[in-house]
Amino acid sequence: MRVRSGFRQLTNYPLPSILRHSPSAGQLDYSFEKSTLCRTGVLYRRPTLNCVSKRKKDLIMARFRFVVFACMCLSLPMAVNASVVWFSTDEHLIRVDAATNAIAQTLPIKDIASLTVDSQSAAWIVTEKQLSKISSDGTTLFQSEWRALGLKEAPTIAVNPYDNGVWLVDQKTALRLDVNGRTLTSISLAGTDVRQAQVAQDESLWILGNKQLAHYSPSGLLIADFDLHKIANAEPKYFVVDDIGGSIWLAGEKQLIQVDLASAQQVLRRVALVDKVLGLVMQPRTGAIWVLGDDSLGVFDVTGTLVRDIDLKGQAIKGIDTLVFDAVADSVWVTQKAGVARFSASTGNLLAKILTQKSAEESGAAPFTVLPQLSLIQPQSGLLTNNPLPAFALQYGAMCNGQPCGFTNAYLGTYVLNAMINSQAFGNLFVFDLATGKATLTPATRLPEGTNTFSAQVRDRFGHLSNTVNSTFMIDTVPPKFMGLTPADGSVFFTPQVRVAGGIDEPGQVFVENLADFAGTGANPAGVNFSFGLTLNPGPNSVRLRANDVAGNITNKTLRLSYVPEIKVVVDSPADGAVINGNSIILSGTFQGPPNLGITVNGVVAALDGNRFYANVPLQAGSNPITVVGSAPELASVTKTLVVTANTSAIQVSAFPQNGIAPHPVNFSVFSGASNGIARIEVDFNGDGITDFTTTDPSATIKTTYAAPGVYQPRVTVTDAQGVTHTSTLVVVVTTVGKIDAVLRIVYAGMLARLKAGDVEGALKAFTPSAAQRYRPVFEELR
Repeated sequence: MRVRSGFRQLTNYPLPSILRHSPSAGQLDYSFEKSTLCRTGVLYRRPTLNCVSKRKKDLIMARFRFVVFACMCLSLPMAVNASVVWFSTDEHLIRVDAATNAIAQTLPIKDIASLTVDSQSAAWIVTEKQLSKISSDGTTLFQSEWRALGLKEAPTIAVNPYDNGVWLVDQKTALRLDVNGRTLTSISLAGTDVRQAQVAQDESLWILGNKQLAHYSPSGLLIADFDLHKIANAEPKYFVVDDIGGSIWLAGEKQLIQVDLASAQQVLRRVALVDKVLGLVMQPRTGAIWVLGDDSLGVFDVTGTLVRDIDLKGQAIKGIDTLVFDAVADSVWVTQKAGVARFSASTGNLLAKILTQKSAEESGAAPFTVLPQLSLIQPQSGLLTNNPLPAFALQYGAMCNGQPCGFTNAYLGTYVLNAMINSQAFGNLFVFDLATGKATLTPATRLPEGTNTFSAQVRDRFGHLSNTVNSTFMIDTVPPKFMGLTPADGSVFFTPQVRVAGGIDEPGQVFVENLADFAGTGANPAGVNFSFGLTLNPGPNSVRLRANDVAGNITNKTLRLSYVPEIKVVVDSPADGAVINGNSIILSGTFQGPPNLGITVNGVVAALDGNRFYANVPLQAGSNPITVVGSAPELASVTKTLVVTANTSAIQVSAFPQNGIAPHPVNFSVFSGASNGIARIEVDFNGDGITDFTTTDPSATIKTTYAAPGVYQPRVTVTDAQGVTHTSTLVVVVTTVGKIDAVLRIVYAGMLARLKAGDVEGALKAFTPSAAQRYRPVFEELR
């Protein structure tokens, strides 16, 4: 095809807003300002899409074979139609298997005047007298004389790609037949010199006459009758309707004219040709136009730019008659003197020649179909959720002849959604995202408990419906309940081994979240019925239970269980019967018991640090009995006794207070009962062997502050007037607020647990006897 340099724009219709051409990559992409679909342009190598992000562009296959964007979650597509091409000679009807480029069947049928193929690969043919429908296996499915149908002459035939019926059009009448050949509609044509008929994607009928273009609804009503005299100098003999791009291409003797689809009057562009046009077809997914000339094929993009010029003569293709576009295999077939030739629509390369003894004449291939596709992202059927406002998400798509079209999301955005939630319409509330091609909805009000249903379907601009997606899902927001839980909250135990058991009122799992804290046993998590063995720690214990149902609802329960262990007291120092040189001793040892355990030594409260106790015990000369008592309100006290013998001196040393919270100030006092008096005092406050304080004044103030917690053993050395030294070692226990607070909290928690359980007497045991009497009336009232 030879084309004059460039083309002229004869109207004010705007040129494409974006036009980019990369010679190195062989790419051309474009979009129209008013277009709802960004079409793919092809220039020698591979297509690009300029209306999507670069990330999505990179996911498109290099060849012009459209695939689904990788981000789409499409459901399984319909089965891809097989590519079958039929063509005729003057004596035969021949079927070609496009998968092998070989003749699959030859039927002896003469004088075929018109031929088309439906989406089931059946051939509809018109001969001198008859209309026939022949299946892909050669079976005659329908046959009738066309005159018997009311036609006066051999008709032009156009297939409906969606119902597989056909329109038969002669100069006076247009008949619509269903898939079985039954007449559905008859239209009288007033003086129309029919050149060509075509069924559009909305299943309407277009008829090209002598500079007249008529448009009929599927039911046969005249939609519009366009006069082409003003826009076409030469009579158009061929036309194609670009439903997706919104335009019509008309081919005259040596000119292409593109007009808008709505009025067929606004000329979008003109392309002047040198050769006479012998045929015209379109690649529907790209909008590219294939023009057949005497010895060449020209390919034009939607802007009218020549992107490929195929020399047929140079490839020994002669006697060219017709061409047809194979939408399934994305190829173009040309009939010729020696058979048919097949070209790749994406590259223009010659793919095959199928030779026959006689010239090929008419040809047909499966028509182009585009159907909306819908995939359900969420909620998936069978979902059980505790969210009463679940998100709904649908992925839009488009299938062209059973394969993903690869159209941009702007095309998908023209769909109309019909969505039903529990039989109520919600389609208008979904929001379509142009970036992802998804429609989403989060309900504004709670969905009901129990079973909910969802269904959705979309309709495209041509009135075609997608597949229907359905989902049945359950909403459960009610948390499980603990049943028969033992032991009761607030229980007090005097042995550490406890079994926590019970059940929940619905299927689910039960966890002990802190099972490891009790060296627990039992399956964790357990099922509806559970039993866990626990070893309690001394004092209050919090056992944290959690029940999860299968919908994800959670119930938490804390059991406050107290373990009151047996009281044990062990005196480490001094040993029973020890002889002490001094006026006091440090008595120390270990203990075991409840948090509110107290230890006294000869009636003096000992200082506690962890599980150890300390006391400064004053001694008298001679034998000194010492009584150590460990007691707690809940348990019987434990007593330890020992006797030490003291060799005392006249010097008395004391520290007060013996224990406290850091920083802890301590005052030391030194007293001499002898007449010789005190000459010098030296104090090692830390007991580290280094003297920290020295004075010769017996009445001097001796004090220090212990900044850090710990157990300190200060040493006080006193020298009397005779030069005799007397050394005393004391003990000071310094703790922290945190340790005291922890003990108090444990005692307090135990008191609250007993009070909650109705055990007033047990709760009052947290107090001293005098305080207990003051709190008794309050606790009785709180019962």
